[in-house]
Formats: sequence, structure tokens, C-alpha cells
Amino acid sequence: MKKLTQTWVLFTAILAICAALILQPAKPAYASNSAMAAMQGIVEKVDIKDGAFAVKTVTSIPPLPGGQQLRIGQALVSLSPETLKEGTVDSIKITGPQGIEFGCVNLKVKQGTDLIVSCGGPALLSAGQTTYEASGSNFGPDSTGTFSITLVP
Repeated sequence: MKKLTQTWVLFTAILAICAALILQPAKPAYASNSAMAAMQGIVEKVDIKDGAFAVKTVTSIPPLPGGQQLRIGQALVSLSPETLKEGTVDSIKITGPQGIEFGCVNLKVKQGTDLIVSCGGPALLSAGQTTYEASGSNFGPDSTGTFSITLVP
């Protein structure tokens, strides 16, 4: 009886491992590290002075496998220091080779705001030259600090 129980335990463990390997979610090919790094580099940190910021940066998204687009599922706002509580993103626009690929205007933000959810995403970006433009105002109560965005596939 003890031998039969041990056999079933071993069989169940092997079955669980096989199921975990087979059923794990596949990572999409278009969430490549080099493509995400190209985008993350242009949205890292923007200085806020007198409660406002403006930025325009150009980067190149490398070609992706099968000609797929880079999917950005989350774009999380980070404000620093802690005394910088909230503000307004007056405009955010990402323009790629095919035109505007993501945009939003007049969005109230605070620490952790997801721009993709708030602006209706996800953002799908094509390979090639990409321009990121953003401006913001009314950040405070501290009027100096940094605005950054963390991108998640």
C-alpha cells in the first residue's frame, strides 16, 4: 500500500511539472528587450520646474520578429520627490513611421497612474523612427522634481 501511495505521489508530481511547462503563457515576440529599451530610454526622467515640463525625444525602434509591433501594456507615472503629488499631462503623443500611434490630452496624474489605461490602450508601436512628445503643468505642491514613465509590455 505504501509503495502504491509513493507511486501516485511521484506520478502526480511529474504530471504537475509537465503541465506547468506546457501550459505556461508564451511571451509575445514583440516584447523584445531591445525594443522596450529603445522606448524606455526616451521616457526615463524629465525635469519639472515651476510645476511644468516639456520634452521631445526621437529614438529608433528596431525591427521586430515577423514585422510585429511593440506592445506597451502599461505606462506607469512616477513622480519624485514624494512632495510632488499630482499634476496634469497636457499632451502626450508618440508618432511612428505610420503616424500617431498613441496620444492623450488633459489627463490628471499622480504617482502610479497608468497612462495606457487612462488613455485607452494598449499602445502598439511600429519599428522605425519614433518621436515622443509630452508636456505637463500644475505639478505640486512642490513645483520641482522629476516626471518619469515605466513601461511594461
